[in-house]
Amino acid sequence: SNEERFWALVNTQGPMSETVPSPCWIWLGHIRPNKYGNFDIFRTIDGYVWKRTVSAHRFAYELAKGVIPKGDALDHLCGNTVCVNPEHLEPVTNSENNRRSASRRRGLPITGDITHCIYGHLWATNLRTYTTKAGKVLRQCKTCNTISHKRAYGLK
Repeated sequence: SNEERFWALVNTQGPMSETVPSPCWIWLGHIRPNKYGNFDIFRTIDGYVWKRTVSAHRFAYELAKGVIPKGDALDHLCGNTVCVNPEHLEPVTNSENNRRSASRRRGLPITGDITHCIYGHLWATNLRTYTTKAGKVLRQCKTCNTISHKRAYGLK
């Protein structure tokens, strides 16, 4: 079933959130470039298989808590966009979601209090920081980067 496939792609032992008293549930499936997870739902209607792609966090929320109010966005209270823990998600208006996300970005240090990447790898041994040509400072997890390259090139 779609639900069984979904939960098979969730690691419920993710890093603890600083803002919510429970661990993040990390989405292990496809991640879009905007850092949100995707999940494909399959339905068979009149012998035809239909596929629809949905946001992983929205699917998790609706499984656990029901329908998201029309027009609302889900705010990740933990600030972790690959988290699908329904307890870390709150329906808010789009403008409120944008306001919260902007304030989180402004207050987010490059290293600071953040000790792990979004997949739970320790920054102390895996952090690579670099500056783009445009002057933006980016963080990269060496372990995640290695896993990504191995997956892309079919290596073990």
